[in-house]
Order: sequence, then C-alpha cells, then structure tokens
Amino acid sequence: MALFFTLALLALALHPSMAFDMGQSTRCVTIPNQMKVCKDVGYSEMRLPNFLGHSNLELEVVPRSEDWKPLLQTGCHPQAQAFLCSIIAPVCLDTFIQPCRSLCVAVRDSCAPVLACQGHRWPEALECERFPAEEETCLTPHAKSSHFAKDLPKPACQNCPAVEEAPAMETVLEAFCHHDFAVTAKLHRHRLPTGEPEFEVGGRVEFIHQGPLLPYDTKLLLQQWLLINLRCAKVLVRSGRSQLYVLTGSVGPDGTLALTQLFPWHKKDANIAVATLWFTVLTLVYLERSMRVGSASICAYGQAGCLLPSLADLFDRVIQHSSRMHGISSDLHSEFEQYFLPSKNLIGKRKCHTYGILTPDDKENAQRMGREQLTEVILRLLGAWGDPLSQFYQSMSEDQNQDFNHYSSNKALEIGDMVHELRDGVAKMAERMKLLGVLDNTVGFVSPESFVPLSAISFYKRGELRSVDHHDLLYCFRRDSNKVKNYLRILKCTTLPGPDC
Repeated sequence: MALFFTLALLALALHPSMAFDMGQSTRCVTIPNQMKVCKDVGYSEMRLPNFLGHSNLELEVVPRSEDWKPLLQTGCHPQAQAFLCSIIAPVCLDTFIQPCRSLCVAVRDSCAPVLACQGHRWPEALECERFPAEEETCLTPHAKSSHFAKDLPKPACQNCPAVEEAPAMETVLEAFCHHDFAVTAKLHRHRLPTGEPEFEVGGRVEFIHQGPLLPYDTKLLLQQWLLINLRCAKVLVRSGRSQLYVLTGSVGPDGTLALTQLFPWHKKDANIAVATLWFTVLTLVYLERSMRVGSASICAYGQAGCLLPSLADLFDRVIQHSSRMHGISSDLHSEFEQYFLPSKNLIGKRKCHTYGILTPDDKENAQRMGREQLTEVILRLLGAWGDPLSQFYQSMSEDQNQDFNHYSSNKALEIGDMVHELRDGVAKMAERMKLLGVLDNTVGFVSPESFVPLSAISFYKRGELRSVDHHDLLYCFRRDSNKVKNYLRILKCTTLPGPDC
C-alpha cells in the first residue's frame, strides 16, 4: 500500500484558485468524530472554509484529512499534527489563527525528508512563505519540541539494511559486538483498510543489547522506521505474514537510528540462539570484572559517543509515552461506547479495581506529596493494570463481533504493552533519581496483589466479561492513565522546575 500516494495527489490537485480569502464569510462547526487526525488537537470547533479552501465537511474536509494520517504516523515532528490541523481544521476564534512561518519551517525540515523517502515533494499548498512571519497572531512552535528529539534515538530514511538468512554463529555474535544495539521483534504486514498502517511491530521488543535505546520507546521507533522506510519494509515481510527478526544497528551523534544488519529468526536457526546466549554470558562476565576492579560502567556519564539520556530526557520520554497511552485508551473507550453502548442508560456504575490505591484528587494535593510517595502511586497504578488488560485482550480476541474484534483486540494488546513498558521506564527513571540523590531508596517494586483487593482482581480473572464489563474496565483505565500522565508532569516539575511547570 502506497501510504503517501493520496498525499501526493492532494499536492498536485491543489490550485491557486483554492487559496483562502481572509475576507470571505466563514462558519464554525464541530470537529466530527470521523476526523481522527484532529480529534485530540486541543479544541472542538473549526472554521469552514479551511485554509485550503475546503468548505464541504463530508465530501472534502474529512476525506482529505485522512491523506495526512500516514505522515503523522511516522512521528516526523512533535508539532506536525498541530501544524496540519491549524490548516485543515483551523480553530474557531474571534480572529483567524494561521500557523507561523517558523512553525511551518520546523515541521517541513523534519517531515519533508520523510516524504522524499517515498519519492514525494513537500506540498506546494504548504510552502512556508505563505504563512505570516510575525509571531503575534499565529501559531508558534513550542520551545520544548526540539528537546524531545535532542540526542535521543529517532528513525530516519536510509538505505535498506543487509538481510542474511541462516547466518553463522560467529556472524551474529560479531554483529552484536560491532553495533550499538541488538533487539528481537516480530514484524507484521497486514491487509488493512486504507489509512491503517500496513506494517506493524507486534508484541514486545526484546533486548539482546540495549545500548542507547529506551525500553518504553523502542517499539514505537521501530514502527516509525517501517513507515518511513516502506521500500525496505516491503522486502522484509510478505503481505499477510509475520516474521521474527534480530535487528542490529547504530545511533548517530545526532540521535539518528539506522538498522544495519538483520537476521530472520526461524525455528531451525540454532546459531542465532547460541550467539544470543554467548553474548549474554560475555556481557555478564564483563560487568562482573568491571565491578570487581572498580572501573567505570560501560556507558559512563560524559563518555565520548555515549548517548545515555539525562534525567530531563527520561522525564520527557515517560510523559510523552503516558500521553500517547492515555490518548489510545480514550479512543478505544470512545469507539467501544459508540459501537456497543449507544444508550447511556445501559452504562452502569462500578467501583474501579484500583480504588484501594490512595491517589491525590487534584494538582495541589499531588504537589504536596513527597517525590517518593508520588512515584510509588504512579508505579502502583501501572502495576495494577497488567492482569486486567491481559484478560481484556483475551476476552476481546474471543469476541464474536468481527467488525470490532480486530480493532479492539489490537488496541488492547497495544495498551497492555505500553503499560508494561511505561512501568519499566518509570522504574528506570526512579533508579536514576536515586543515583542523583533526589529520591530515597525506599521506592521499589510492589506486586499488584499487595495493594489491589483480591475481589477486584478476581473480577477481571473470572473470564466471563460482558460488554458492560469491558466498558467499565476501559472507563477505569482511561481515568487511571490520565492520573499517571498528570502525576508524571507534577513529579517532573517538583524534581526539575522549569518554564513549562
């Protein structure tokens, strides 16, 4: 599926006569639910005609908004969605708010190479000279947008990596030693409706050699790499199939991730398993000897070429991850409610299984909590959702409602993985805080059963969930994921006060 084909057609079809006239009359309309690209952009009403001259919501605006979805899925820029929605669904205020030229340049410089990777140019309708240079009455770029990507791994367009079938054990071991990272991941190639990603990283990504990668971010990085490097992805997996790979690669000084050497891992490939075992043993032996002689760790602070993220970077990553997780949970809850429970009278009230975890009910109370207590609350909330989400996924996979089955089960699996990865990320962040002396050593792992009532856990384990039960679970998870997102932001501000606090 040529993801950017419709985007190219849009660029070609636009004619100067479609340019927006600031003097023409406009009307405000609610952003429809079908317009998923701008559903969570931060406002609910848009102006028509939009800045591309589209005036018909059903026939122009909504269908053509889907043209941008493949580009946004690559994560080419943190403000790409805000930029595009300010054009195709401009906010309805007393005055016209266009994107500033500086925002256009920032998004273009990051996203144009992604389009170029597919053989397409930046659309003429989005030439940055068309937008105002003054930054008083237009949408400006956030100062922190560049901070997210600074010195952290990010995918980019590249030459296709080498793929070696049935490699020798020495070849695999050499690849592990000579590259910055090595992971195993199952790559899927789906036959899905237009607008959905054709390629997907399924299940969990397992680390052989973690290097500069972050555990709660790597799956998304690989997913974005597949979407950017489509010509390479199409060679890796046949349509409608899945393949387990060992992926090795490097991360440049600017954070650009490049896959270098790939090994398809079939059941008969014992050499890969032996190489993985040997590399693990050699790494443990090296670490033991390093600790014995008191030498520095493999990736010490300030070491040349070392991309160990700072505490601020770790905070930004977990906050970004939690926001993404909450967004997916909100979408799934909304879709489920529309599909199964059109009548609000069918929605009952159930106490969430995490009611036993004492959480601050507002920002002020959260700020008054100590860092240790707030970190524990975050870890407990995340830990409490492992079993329920697993049960929810199994239940939806067995559901007979085929129209909703594929969507819901995939999303349930995705948010289950995200919870696990986010909890690992928060735990690693807490360890860094301990090393820096800003967190006591009392913060640690607590099993979910120790703080969630057994009766509540058994509700999700009994294996007889109805549609109303699914709704209650999604409602509770959406609520708890929002808490986690907000608590992480507060924790960052109490630890590293800054202009965003």
